[in-house]
Amino acid sequence: MQHIGFLHYYDIKKSHELHQAMTIVTYQILISLTIIFSGIFAGEKMLTTITEGWAVWTLTHVFIPWLMFLQFATIGLSWLIASSYIKGGSSE
Repeated sequence: MQHIGFLHYYDIKKSHELHQAMTIVTYQILISLTIIFSGIFAGEKMLTTITEGWAVWTLTHVFIPWLMFLQFATIGLSWLIASSYIKGGSSE
């Protein structure tokens, strides 16, 4: 059996942490894009539905407090961007 040295273990651990970070970033981008594009292309009703869906998904799937905060911040900011686009577009 081959011995795994400390540096090799450290590299594997760092690789795993990077993978987790990229997954979190990817989810935040996906959440933002779906909320913003729903507001731009489908209107206020779909924006509300998609935003509520992400909020429920976050409440039922995310159990780490800092990650839940990040996700709700992403949802809120994306909703603000999309709703401001809708309000700006309807006043013209």
